[in-house]
Amino acid sequence: VGRVPSDLALTFLSHAHPDHIGGAQGIRRMAPCPVAAHAEERAWIEDTERQYAKRPIPGFHDLVEGPVPVVRLLEDGTQLDLGQGVNLEAIHLPGHAPGHMGFYCPADGILFTGDGLPLPGSLPIYEDLAASWHSVDRIRQVPNVQALVSSWDAPRRGEAIGQALEGARGYLAGLHRMVWEEHERAPSCAPLELTTRVLARLGLPPLLAHPVVARSLAAHLAAGRDFEFHW
Repeated sequence: VGRVPSDLALTFLSHAHPDHIGGAQGIRRMAPCPVAAHAEERAWIEDTERQYAKRPIPGFHDLVEGPVPVVRLLEDGTQLDLGQGVNLEAIHLPGHAPGHMGFYCPADGILFTGDGLPLPGSLPIYEDLAASWHSVDRIRQVPNVQALVSSWDAPRRGEAIGQALEGARGYLAGLHRMVWEEHERAPSCAPLELTTRVLARLGLPPLLAHPVVARSLAAHLAAGRDFEFHW
């Protein structure tokens, strides 16, 4: 794109999970630019071993080179000046992670949602169902979005944007129903057993029944059976 590493002026991280911060240390070696993230994610970015102790996902150290200091804190509405009249607005999209951020470029109508928009057929990874659902609704309310750019999905334009939002709503509502049906069928089963049962209904292999996924499904139980998924 006609740039060199020394042109980099800021690294902004959507959240602290390893597949989103793993290269940050390498970028800082090429260009010692400041790193920006939400305050809720700071501790796990600045101390990656602390994150691993709390959330020991497989392959963590293959993904994460090491910690970096967070110099700039982002919050909902923070404006990031990219120069040449281009700005990004940071949008708080919690649920997948407490301090998860999306980024909106109003000049081009491009919305980057990171992992904030659940993708049907993917593993459920979130810590708070209500927050995840409200983040989907928040994405829906961003004005004049021309292109939706999400992790694990191709960029979407036009009617496909609405389809992605409806897909996320259906995904969360369908999972909620499955979790509660399996819970009521076997109320005393252990969290990983419940996870295996739900994954089977999703057509996903039982080896994916990891404690991180189990916590995601536990969020459905914590939200209550009658949680409403409405716009």
